[in-house]
Amino acid sequence: MSANMDDKDGKEKESDKGAAEKGGMSGAIGSLSAALSNALALGGLIFLTLALPFLTIFSQGKSGTYLYDPTALIVHIEFAKLIFSLSLLSVQYSSTTDPAEKEVLVKWNWTGVVMYIPPAVSFAILNNCNFLALQHIDATTFALSSQLKTPLAALLLVVMLARQLTLTKIIGLATMCFAVTFTALDKNATGAGGDADEYDEYYIPAIWLMVFLCLLSASTNVYIEMIMKSMVGSLNIQNAQLYVMGILVNILTAYIRFSVEGHAEDVLPLILWRNFMKYSIWVWILAFVSAFRGQLTGYLLKYADSNIVNISNMCSMMLAPIFQGILGNPVSLTKGYSVALGLMGMYIYFTPEKVFAAEPGFIVQLRESIHGPDEVKESAYGSV
Repeated sequence: MSANMDDKDGKEKESDKGAAEKGGMSGAIGSLSAALSNALALGGLIFLTLALPFLTIFSQGKSGTYLYDPTALIVHIEFAKLIFSLSLLSVQYSSTTDPAEKEVLVKWNWTGVVMYIPPAVSFAILNNCNFLALQHIDATTFALSSQLKTPLAALLLVVMLARQLTLTKIIGLATMCFAVTFTALDKNATGAGGDADEYDEYYIPAIWLMVFLCLLSASTNVYIEMIMKSMVGSLNIQNAQLYVMGILVNILTAYIRFSVEGHAEDVLPLILWRNFMKYSIWVWILAFVSAFRGQLTGYLLKYADSNIVNISNMCSMMLAPIFQGILGNPVSLTKGYSVALGLMGMYIYFTPEKVFAAEPGFIVQLRESIHGPDEVKESAYGSV
């Protein structure tokens, strides 16, 4: 009898061991699948982020002005994002068999809609001002200046989400800031057209505009990450809530602008049909790329973090001068040095800490003064 009990215990142990191994394998496969999905999303976001400033410049007329109305285009892009999200939600809903899961998928959260008002307003400002900035700076300068998002986001993650910020990462951030400074001091700045013989008098104001936009973008992405991870529900329904608010805010923005200009009655005709008649093939591609990029950004903000989104901007910075040169536009030596310095900063920032792994005292005090001594979090990909 004792032998039978021992034999039974042995089989149970083997069964438990097999289940544990199976569970471990399933967990490993799940982790690998998540990492692969994030890597693919990041790769797609890098490509689309690189393409956006070039497509925006291609969509301009020969005089460097827009033949269409950018505000109306942004409304159309928000509609395209909403259609993307609802289509993905429909596919997700039809492939789900559990009635309870289906109910969660399509549950509309009005509190979430209200919480998405601030980012909708921020994106309306960002999208309109990006068009303005790209009339006076080239694609490489635009990509380099956008790197200010990274240090600003890192500080905001400490303040808003209690993340860590080590000395190694601070050195990397400072190096990237120097790269942006060299770009702003470029004496051969050419403006959006890339003609080295023409100096754009609005170049420096455009750089300062980019600084403001980077601060706004960084704070908005951290805020959206905080909302998405605190709310339970489908990513697609959360995106749909954001895009509905985006449509309403951008229509309101267009109405205010046209009212100031004295022809508010033209807003709806422009949005509904007039602007479509002015779209070239480049504008349609720009709209599609912007809409798809919004989906990938939302995915990474929910399942990774806003710092990963910033990697796409830095990788785009590396590739922008190459593409600008291929397209026949001159790239100054100063911009080449700036890119090299930016790459060095990126390497320092994302390399695992071996020497300066400690946090500076003022960062610790800043976080503890806001969140308390025990509230220390890490991002999805290590400490920020």
